Amino acid sequence: MNDRLKPNVDKHENRAFNPLAWGILFFSFWLSLRTIGEPQAMKIGFSWAFLGFSVILWLSIFVPPLRAILNHKYAVKFFLPIIFYVSIFTFVLGWVGSLANLEEHIRTLTIIFGFLWILAYLFILIRITNKPLGVIVSLVSIGLAIYRFINGLNLAGIMLVLIGIVIFVIAIWRPNIWHKLTFD
Repeated sequence: MNDRLKPNVDKHENRAFNPLAWGILFFSFWLSLRTIGEPQAMKIGFSWAFLGFSVILWLSIFVPPLRAILNHKYAVKFFLPIIFYVSIFTFVLGWVGSLANLEEHIRTLTIIFGFLWILAYLFILIRITNKPLGVIVSLVSIGLAIYRFINGLNLAGIMLVLIGIVIFVIAIWRPNIWHKLTFD
């Protein structure tokens, strides 16, 4: 397409906040942290912060100036990475905290699918970081696999080798198999 005919669009314009989705997500974080495990100061503090974010996002649905602030390109560049990391942090807390309360076969499914989500997060994180860090993580994974093989834990070793190889491929060749992330 001719450059003169391309629309002049800010690359973050498409990455506007969806206050409904993010607000519900933060409310879910709040609810998860309030209901899992014993109350701890850190969990309580994070839970109230998430409820505060949820309220702000709810208000932004009905208050256009607030939504405009959240959609500003600098706010998007700042908040979306934070939301990404907060999401995984809260997911891990909820995931691990819920395991004790589940039946055996549901616990097994929860562990498997939770681990798959953690791997997806790790792969995306390796994709957006620098190459040397990805190579180091890959080598550590393969080193742990060798240790597992030596101790007779072959299945764990095989899984760690596969994870190490995938991380190495992602770190070196950076395949473009994911949609672009805001901070990519």
